[in-house]
Amino acid sequence: LAAMLFEQYKKDHPITDAKAKAEYDRVLASLPPQDATALEYSARHILVKTAAEARAIQAELAAGKAFDAIAKKRSLDKGSAAQGGSLGWAVAETYVPEFANALKKLKKGQTTAAAVKSQFGYHIIRLDDTRKAQPPAFEAVKEQIKQQLQNGQAAEFDAYLNELEKKARIQ
Repeated sequence: LAAMLFEQYKKDHPITDAKAKAEYDRVLASLPPQDATALEYSARHILVKTAAEARAIQAELAAGKAFDAIAKKRSLDKGSAAQGGSLGWAVAETYVPEFANALKKLKKGQTTAAAVKSQFGYHIIRLDDTRKAQPPAFEAVKEQIKQQLQNGQAAEFDAYLNELEKKARIQ
């Protein structure tokens, strides 16, 4: 019964876009000011198990083969491999230190001269672009924020139940 009542409570007290936007703005305001030089990187990588595999791939790249095609065919990171090795936009600190350090040294369009060894294997990294770091747009995170706010309604619901108990006449 309590679960059904909670579902009804959530229907009667929906999380509106305005509430979600207010929470988004509150979180942004609470973040420390960003360093003006903070960058996000759009990078690709090909992950393999051995240094020998990495050298073979680097030879293929030097011979003019497409990075994207090699990544799709040979990368162990299947998530990024499906996108031609693309890791999307992220700050360097998102990655393991060895990867992050190598990424920061690359220029736009450049590929690492030597494979970068990490706990996952050997990475061949290409930097596609950089941009000033920016928070995600509200529309991109709106549903996540609404879900978090809805999860937070449990405390409000407890207060609501307590209020119902006080008003109830139990005989």
